[in-house]
Order: sequence, then C-alpha cells, then structure tokens
Amino acid sequence: MNSTTVKNKTVLALAVFIFAASAVLSPALSTKPALASESLSVKVIKDLKVVEDSARVDEKGDVTSAFIKENKTIAGIKYSKDSFIEFHDNKKLKKATLVLDTIIQGINCLEKTEVQFYESGKLLSAILAAPTTFTGNHFAKGTKIWLYEKGGLESAELVAKTPIQGVEFPEFTKLLFDSVGKLRQARVPETLSIQGINIARTGNVEFYNNGKLKSAFLAQNTNIQGINCARDKKVMFYPDGRLNAAYLADNTNLQGINLFKGTIVALSETKKLQGVMYGENLTIQGVECPRFTAIKFNEDGSLVPESCR
Repeated sequence: MNSTTVKNKTVLALAVFIFAASAVLSPALSTKPALASESLSVKVIKDLKVVEDSARVDEKGDVTSAFIKENKTIAGIKYSKDSFIEFHDNKKLKKATLVLDTIIQGINCLEKTEVQFYESGKLLSAILAAPTTFTGNHFAKGTKIWLYEKGGLESAELVAKTPIQGVEFPEFTKLLFDSVGKLRQARVPETLSIQGINIARTGNVEFYNNGKLKSAFLAQNTNIQGINCARDKKVMFYPDGRLNAAYLADNTNLQGINLFKGTIVALSETKKLQGVMYGENLTIQGVECPRFTAIKFNEDGSLVPESCR
C-alpha cells in the first residue's frame, strides 16, 4: 500500500467519522393544521364536505387539503370524517385516516390511523393492523412502517421486542432497511448489546450488508481489540469486524507513539495506525502537528510530514 492510498483512506475515515451526518431513519411527516372546532362553517367543494376555513384549493378549485366532515370513499377505501386529508398535485390521495382495518396493496392497515401514499398511488406508510412479515422479519400489530415505492420495507418503528438479524431490538427502536430487506441502521431507545458491544441509547447503529456492525456509539469505555475506546463516542469497524476508528478512553501508546485521551485514531485493515486527530497540538516523531489536523502515517508507521502542515 503506497502513501497516497494511505493518505486518501485516512482522510476518508476521519472525515466520515467526525463530520458525516446520521441518516434519517424515517421520512418526515408534513405538518397539518390543528383540528377545526365544530362551530366552524362546513362547505361542499366539488364532492368533498369540508371545514371551510381548513380547505386549501388549487387554481382549478380542487381541494388539495382539508378537514373532511363526512366519511369519504376514494378508490374503494373509506376514510374517516373529522380527519385531515391531503392530495398530491396529480390529484391522487397523499394522506388520510382510515375508518376500518383495511388491506391496502397487501398490507393490513389499522383502523383510525393515517395512511400515506406516493404520487404514483403506491402505499408509503401505515400502522399495521395485524402481525406482518417482511423479508423474513416479523413485526407486531401497531408497528409504524414506511415502504419503498417499488415495494419492500424501508423503515419501521417498533411497538414490541422484535428479533432482527440476531439482535432483539426493544420497543420504540427505529429501524432502516435497504431495498432487499437487509438492516442498515437502528436507533435504539436503551442500552443494548450488539455483537458483544454495549451500544448507547439513542445513538445511531449502522450495519454492513453481511450483518456485521459498521458503526455505533458506546455505552461505556470498552476495550476493543486491545484499544480502550471512549464511552458516548462513535466507533467504526471494517466489514470483517476489525476496528477501523475510535476515540481513546485514556492516554495510550500505539506503535511507539504516545497519544492522549480523546484522540481519534484510525487503523488500517492491517491493524496499523493510519491516522490521528486531537484537539491540541501534538509532537509526533519530532514534528509539531497543529490541533484538529488529520495526521497521517505510512504503512511502516512513519509520519507523513506534510499532513502536519
């Protein structure tokens, strides 16, 4: 491995480690107005009976959103009065509240809860009315789900303990899946042991396609493959499970280099020190390195001097 490759990998590892934003685990729901009071006037706009002041219409006079005042059947599905309804620009239903448990595109959706649709008419989100299986994973009644437009589970909010790929996730966990049903991310509401590591509550956990842990936030100082990694900080792994990057939990000597507690270290796939970053100036191999610099090392452990400039 040449120094250019090491340099590029180190910059990537440290940049991803520190600055990458956490992915959103479920699509954001649009804000809807407060439910109108019974005293407000009711009006029929085309074939919709709505609370007049809540209604929004387009240039053709068609309702784009409103609180409806009577049950409404659209495409064979009955939606509830006194609930918010919204349409896409192409006039197809965007969201509404069901009157009864209803099977929509093969999904049993819970009564008196909101369903959402893509502009194509495909189901986007719903709450399950019965236990349901997606790609071999079983979800309880009441689970909130989001679907890919082409089909398949995109994300879920759990209402009961649920085993997924060898991990029993607790209630209120938010899960994100790829298009073939593999778990990509989880946000856990409590400390949880995953692959022998105690994961901090509310921290994002990422997985590789092979099911191995990709990154997580630690619930406590943890010795991982001989390195004491700091609690409440992110650790990263290679697809085979080897440590990629971590924050040091205490002063540590790695490959003859004295590093302070709180230093971010990046390791190569051959377990060699690849890069470090610290909040204070460091002197390494006789070279003064400014704080918050992505300091890089060659495969033989020697400093890449220009990385300290």
